[in-house]
Amino acid sequence: MLVVRAAKFAEVMHREQIRKYSKEPYITHPYRVAGHLMSHCDFVTEEMIAAAYLHDVIEDCYHINFRDEPELSREYLNYAIEDINEFGPIVLQYVVGLTHEECFNAELATKNRKVRKQANLDRLVAMPKEVQAIKLCDIYDNVLSSPSGDDFIKRVWLPESLALADAIGPALPSVKQLIDNFR
Repeated sequence: MLVVRAAKFAEVMHREQIRKYSKEPYITHPYRVAGHLMSHCDFVTEEMIAAAYLHDVIEDCYHINFRDEPELSREYLNYAIEDINEFGPIVLQYVVGLTHEECFNAELATKNRKVRKQANLDRLVAMPKEVQAIKLCDIYDNVLSSPSGDDFIKRVWLPESLALADAIGPALPSVKQLIDNFR
């Protein structure tokens, strides 16, 4: 029941969104992340699958933008935490762990991309293996669905993603290996 509720909530929250490059409905991404997790993780739990469905909800659906709207962003963040907490404290812990640090840290939100990405890497390295496993499935799905010919992807995004996968790869070696095929 928890997984079904999480999937339905994610569908509602992402209903108007489309993927940047593929133009497919955004919800296909959380569905694939959950599928990769179920296929490749031998320690998967119901809470992990629920978090996989919900992993982008806080950063993509609540319009949190500390750089431009700090007060409103704090309010939206509180709503997001309340909503995700409806799925239980473990799911909340995992989703918060998967959410970009700048959604919680107004000062970090004003920093440049390199600083923000390093903060996110440092944070994920300290997370439990369950969070790291979900993140590896997220990275894998993003790598699979990103256009290989795009200059920004090749120059910036892919190296950042590979560095993060290197740092947390021991959590789910089979998915780390799949990601390594994109080097």
